[in-house]
Amino acid sequence: MNVLIERDVEVPMRDGAVLRATVFRPDDDGEHPVLLLRTPYGRDSAATTHTAIDPERAAASGHVVVIQDVRGRFGSDGASFDPYVHEFDDGYDSVQWAAGIPGADGRVATYGISYAGTAAWQAAAATPPALRAVAAAQSTNDAFLDLSWRGGAFNWGMHLTWVLGTLALAQQARDGGDGAVARALLAEVVTAVDAYERTAARLPPDGLAVAARVTERVPFLADAMAHDRRGAYHRARSVAGRYGAITAPAFVVAGWYDVMLSNDLRHFAAIRSQARSAVARERSRLVIGPWTHGPGMLAASAGEVSFGIGSSGAALDLHAMLVDWLDEQLGRREPIEHPPVRVFVMGANRWRAEDAWPPPDTREQRWFLHGEGRLSLEPPGQETPPARYLYDPADPCPTVGGPLLMPDTYRRGPVDQTPILGREDVLTFTSDVLNGDLEIAGPVGASLYAATSAVDTDWVVKLCELLPDGRTINLCDGILRARFRGGDWSAPEPVRPDEVLRYEVDLWATAVVVPAGHRLRVLVTSSDFPRYDRNPNTGIVGVRATRLVSAEQRVFRDTERPSHVTLRIRGRD
Repeated sequence: MNVLIERDVEVPMRDGAVLRATVFRPDDDGEHPVLLLRTPYGRDSAATTHTAIDPERAAASGHVVVIQDVRGRFGSDGASFDPYVHEFDDGYDSVQWAAGIPGADGRVATYGISYAGTAAWQAAAATPPALRAVAAAQSTNDAFLDLSWRGGAFNWGMHLTWVLGTLALAQQARDGGDGAVARALLAEVVTAVDAYERTAARLPPDGLAVAARVTERVPFLADAMAHDRRGAYHRARSVAGRYGAITAPAFVVAGWYDVMLSNDLRHFAAIRSQARSAVARERSRLVIGPWTHGPGMLAASAGEVSFGIGSSGAALDLHAMLVDWLDEQLGRREPIEHPPVRVFVMGANRWRAEDAWPPPDTREQRWFLHGEGRLSLEPPGQETPPARYLYDPADPCPTVGGPLLMPDTYRRGPVDQTPILGREDVLTFTSDVLNGDLEIAGPVGASLYAATSAVDTDWVVKLCELLPDGRTINLCDGILRARFRGGDWSAPEPVRPDEVLRYEVDLWATAVVVPAGHRLRVLVTSSDFPRYDRNPNTGIVGVRATRLVSAEQRVFRDTERPSHVTLRIRGRD
C-alpha cells in the first residue's frame, strides 16, 4: 500500500500552544487506528523515530502514524524545554486530537522509546478516552529514582550526556540564532562534553559556566541537581503513583544493560497489579533483551560480549511484535494468548517465556563474603576482621561498563573489570569454580554490614562472572548513598562515623546462566565515576561539593555481621 506523508501538521493544545507533527497515512479512503509517537529528538530523525516501530511500514499495513515534536522542541511552540512537565496534559490533548483527524477511526495507541516511551506512559496516566494501548521501551517511571538519582547518588554521567550532549545542542541550534554569541556557546557545550571527565570533576560541577548558560533553555540539569531528595518536583513529572488510573494495557520493552531497566520493571509490576481495568492488568506484556539503551536494542552484542544474532531486536522483529500486539488491543486482530513475559537468558543465549517476573519457580540463594577474598554459600563460621580500604574522592574508582548512557569512550554493557581490580579501594570476593551451571533469574541485592569514618559515603557493589580466561565480566551493579540507607528517598538519615550499619544495595536484576567451570565474583567499592557523582564524604551532596575528604571504610564478614549478595536461582544448589 502506498503511503502519504504530510509534514508540519499543527496540533493545538488546551492552552493555545501549537505542537507540530508529521503524519504518515495509507493512500486510501478508509479509516484506520492511529499510532502516536511524541519525541523531543526531532520528528524527522530516523535514528530516534524508527528504532522500535517503522512509521512507513506501519502506515503501509493500515495505520495512521503521527510523529510529534513535544513542547519546546524543534518545530513545536514553547520558549524552553522542561522535560516531563507538560507530557500529561499535552499527551491527553494529542491523543484526543489524533482520534479525530482525517483517516482515523477514533482509536489511538501511543508508543516510543526512552523519553518518547515515558511520554507515552504519561499520556496513558492522563486517561484520554481514545487511548487503547501503550508500547513503551526503555522509559522512566520516576523522575527521582534511577533517573536523576540512583540509590541517592546523582546520575551525573547520564545527565551530562543527555542534557548537554543531546538536549542543549539541539536547543541552541533551535533558539540561539546565528550570531557570534550563539556560536561561542555552542562551542562551549561541545567542549564541555568532549572533556567529559574533567567537566564532571570540577568543584562544584554545577558551577560550570556552560551548564548555567544553557539552563534558561534546558533547565532540567540545574533543577535535577537541586532536588536531591524525592518530593513534589519529582511527583509532578512521574508516572509512579498514577497507575491506578490507567485503563490501557502496556507492552514494556527493556534491556539487561539499559539505564532504564529498573524503571521498566516497575512499570510492568505496577500495570499488572494496580491498573484500573482488568484488560490492562491481564494483557500487559514484558520483553527483556541483552540490550543497552536506544539503538543497542537492534544489536547482537553489548560491550565485549556477543549474544548471537537471535538476541537482537532486528532478528526478533520488534516492529512486527509490537504492531501485532497493538493491533490486538486496537481491535484489528483477534487477541492471542501470549506468555506475559519473555526474557533473553544470557550465557545460554536463548529466549525464555515466563509466567511472571520474577519467575515464580526461582528461589533465593545467598553468597557470603569471607576473609581472604572468598565468596561462598556457607555463612561465616568464625570471627573474621573486616575488610578495609581508603576511599579518596579525589581519586575515585572509574566507570568500567554497566548500564550506561554516556559518551562512546565509556563502553556500555558487559565489559572486563580487570582495569579496576588492582585498585586498593576495590574489594574482590571470588567463589570456587562452579561444579554445575548456575541459572540466575530475578532481582539481585547486596546486604553490606559496613562502617565509615565519614558522616556520609557511598557503597557500590558489582556482581560479576569470572571466566576461565581471566576476564571479569559485570552482570549487574548498584550504588547506595549511606544517608538513604532507610529506603525513604525523601528523608535522608545522618550517619554516625564508625557505626556499623546494614546497607541494602539494589543491583536491579538479571537473567544469566553462569556455566560450570566459571566463578562468581563480587566487587565492593565506594565510587563509580563519572557515571555517578562522587560522594565527598562531608555530608554535602556531591554535585554541590567544594571540598573532598577521604574515608576509612570497613566491610564486615563475620558470624554476627554476614555481608552477602542475594540471587534468585533455578535448579538445585
